Parts: sequence; structure tokens; C-alpha cells
Amino acid sequence: MKLVNRFLVIFFLLTIIGPTAQAREEGGVTLTSTILRQVELENEKGEKEIDLVPVDKALPGEELIIRITYTNSGSDPVENIVIVNPVPDQTSYLVGSASGDFTLVTFSIDGGGGFDLPENLTVEDEEGSRKPAPPEIYTHIRFRRIQALQPGQTDNVSFRAVLK
Repeated sequence: MKLVNRFLVIFFLLTIIGPTAQAREEGGVTLTSTILRQVELENEKGEKEIDLVPVDKALPGEELIIRITYTNSGSDPVENIVIVNPVPDQTSYLVGSASGDFTLVTFSIDGGGGFDLPENLTVEDEEGSRKPAPPEIYTHIRFRRIQALQPGQTDNVSFRAVLK
């Protein structure tokens, strides 16, 4: 079995205006991006359950879940998958919400030019001192998968953002 060892960077632009799901294939990896909201439903037993439903429209202050599902549509394992997703315009990233199995998550505050862990991102305050960058100014989120994605395997990464 041949292992595809290439650096695969997937840049997936999401906008709040437009379709709820977008699909794209890049280097044998198929991606589908979906904007969701968490809702509380009642099941047939009368018990409350939490579910995720696609978003058609959203109001300011509403929390959205941006989920990118990716599948290895090729015949060989793929290593070094990197998904870079802009924080959608008119939203603010919700601290601690970015996640994905087997991924290292880093953030950018300069339009995707550089990425680092939140504790290493700083900005200059009015007095010229460095202070931690607030999550409201995060521009991009990078998910770097640290394990090969096997043929036919599907996984996802996600983060939450609040509509301004």
C-alpha cells in the first residue's frame, strides 16, 4: 500500500450569506462545509435532546457551528492534511470551540499569514505593551491532522462563532 506523503493544504472559505453546505475536492480529499445551529428537541418519549440543524438564516448574537467534513476519496492513505478556514465575516470565534480528532489547532490574527497557539498570539496595546490577542480578532483557524487519513475514511473538524 502506497502512502501519499504530500503537504495538502485546503483553504475553505465560508460566508454566512450563501448555501448552508459547500463541497470541494482537493488532492483526493473531498470536503463538505456546513453551517449548523444547536437546537433542543423533544423525542417521542417526551425527553429533551440536543440536535444540530442546518442554518438558512441567522440573527445577530446567534451561535453558529461551522463543521468541515473531509473524506479520503482516493485509494491511498493521505498524510499532512491541513485545513485552513477563515472565521466568517461578521462573526467572532468562540473561545475553546475549535476541535477535531487527531488535529493540532492553531489560529491567525493576520489574515492567515502566520499561525500559532492562542497563548502565543499577542497584540500591542495603547501603551506599546504586548497583551494576549482577543479571540474576536482571530481571522483564520488551521486544523493540522497528525494521523494519516485512510482510503474511504471520513472525519470532521469544527468551531463555533457568534454572529455580530
